[in-house]
Amino acid sequence: MRKKTLLFIFSILTIYTVKSQEINIGIKGGLNYNTIGDLLHLGTSTGGGIGVTPSGDYYYSADGKTGITFGIFAKINFNRFYIQTEVNSTTLNNSYPLAFKTSNWEAKTVEIPLLFGYRLFGPASIYLGGNYRINNEVTLEGVQYPILYEKSVLGVNAGIQLDFNLAIIDLRYTYGITQEESQRIDIVRSTYGTNVAYLSSYNPSQIAVTVSIPLISFNKAEGTGRSKTKWRGQNCLD
Repeated sequence: MRKKTLLFIFSILTIYTVKSQEINIGIKGGLNYNTIGDLLHLGTSTGGGIGVTPSGDYYYSADGKTGITFGIFAKINFNRFYIQTEVNSTTLNNSYPLAFKTSNWEAKTVEIPLLFGYRLFGPASIYLGGNYRINNEVTLEGVQYPILYEKSVLGVNAGIQLDFNLAIIDLRYTYGITQEESQRIDIVRSTYGTNVAYLSSYNPSQIAVTVSIPLISFNKAEGTGRSKTKWRGQNCLD
């Protein structure tokens, strides 16, 4: 699945490179905020162990925490349209405020979006696209056995860009189509107050704000078959 996705992205880039007016390649980085499902703490009456706190069933909602993302991008510009693809290394953070101690949740992922954008006016544009996420590792503090998670997650992206040439500011919402299923977990009761719990099913989603810096630009000069390459503001004719 991963190889097919990468092949598709590179095929798109190859097809449109010849016809495009400009191609920008660069780096990007920023912050994200993600949402995950609730944690159901099982009380003593429902088999949650002895001496758990609270003694009854209780839902803990996840407290969102800021994560980071960084990666590379390639953007192919047309008159009012553009195609953009990226490879991003992303860390997602969250937590459950259990009775005795907060249990931190973390996911280390690689995200490969493919975006189709339209320029509205000035530097502003909007875009839609797909997202392929590879979960390399998902952890939750205090669990006695590793939690289960989907290795590959498909999603959709929607966002706004402000392209100032030297820097691109991006606000993006990602919704996961692939659902993370509910699962039972065992937690160290003496440390967290919870013994047996269930992680609720959820569709992973996140909001991210990033800044992209174009490092290389390939511009096709009008009326000639020669391309103009720019590296950090310096132009030369091939």
